Amino acid sequence: MHRVLVMVARLFLSLGFLLTAADTMMGWKGAEKELMQVISDWQTYTIDSPWLQSLFSLMALWAPLLLMFNLFLEVLGGILLVFGWHEKIGAFLLVLVQLPQLILVQHFWFTESSIFDLRLDFFLKDLAILGGLLIVLLRGTVDRAFPSHLDRDSDFG
Repeated sequence: MHRVLVMVARLFLSLGFLLTAADTMMGWKGAEKELMQVISDWQTYTIDSPWLQSLFSLMALWAPLLLMFNLFLEVLGGILLVFGWHEKIGAFLLVLVQLPQLILVQHFWFTESSIFDLRLDFFLKDLAILGGLLIVLLRGTVDRAFPSHLDRDSDFG
């Protein structure tokens, strides 16, 4: 029974990344526009920091390549995780996707009060996803899903 639950958990954890990747592929121009908006927002937030301005200007120049790299990480990491084949590598790749998403997109600390709670909620949910990925990265899912003293073929007891 636990193997089924582990498979379902891997599916749930990777499904958002795989669906986002599919959405990006289907609406490339919209995804590019969203990324450029995020970069533009950060350029506004960091107006007093010349080196951050340079960084975000460079990101704007490389936006299509960054989007392709992100798409590659989402697809490969999602597939590795969902099938449990080198799931730690898959989780690592998805952590590389999730960290910038968490910081750059879910920036509730810059948000006006009318949507602050919504942004904070999305931030916390993305933080929870990141936590799940870190657990997979550190412990794996196949052989160490449950402590070894539990009977793997029983229904938890």
